[in-house]
Amino acid sequence: MDGRTARLFSGNAFRLAAAREAIAALGLVVPEAEGIIWHMLDFRLTDHPKARTTAYRKDGEQLSSDEKRALGLRSSVFLSQRAFTEISSKGMAAPLEAHEKTLLRASFSMLRYRATQNLPDIQGYEIAYKIEVVNTACSICKLLDGNIVSIDAAPMFAVPGCDCETANFGLRLYIDWLAGVD
Repeated sequence: MDGRTARLFSGNAFRLAAAREAIAALGLVVPEAEGIIWHMLDFRLTDHPKARTTAYRKDGEQLSSDEKRALGLRSSVFLSQRAFTEISSKGMAAPLEAHEKTLLRASFSMLRYRATQNLPDIQGYEIAYKIEVVNTACSICKLLDGNIVSIDAAPMFAVPGCDCETANFGLRLYIDWLAGVD
């Protein structure tokens, strides 16, 4: 999905698309968990996904100490029965991180979406985005770092070939203030 398409989505529709993309791309939680990922993914993004998912894992009836030990977890960790049922077989490799990584990936998509909303109305200047990539990105995403893309071409989700777990790149508004100055 590009910037033009994202602007056509309502906030809640994009939030659902971000949850679905993260679930499908990572495969750490089952598709039926899209509702809880959608719910935890709010527009304010006021706390880290780890805090949200930890609170979610704490809520409700917990797995027994024996069940936790069978998963290779300490008996003192929190893992509710509901959260456990939402973890896919792939997510069982690190069950305490399955929801967190999924939510983190969806959160980066939401941050990119928010960057495309409420663009300034500046007459006579080209508005674009500069892609900013973190150091831990995959080789495909690292190629994006510093690229300037049009508003309509801004990537909302991971780009093809990306194997980053969270697709953690951002969009920063870019205005060439010197364009047209001779």
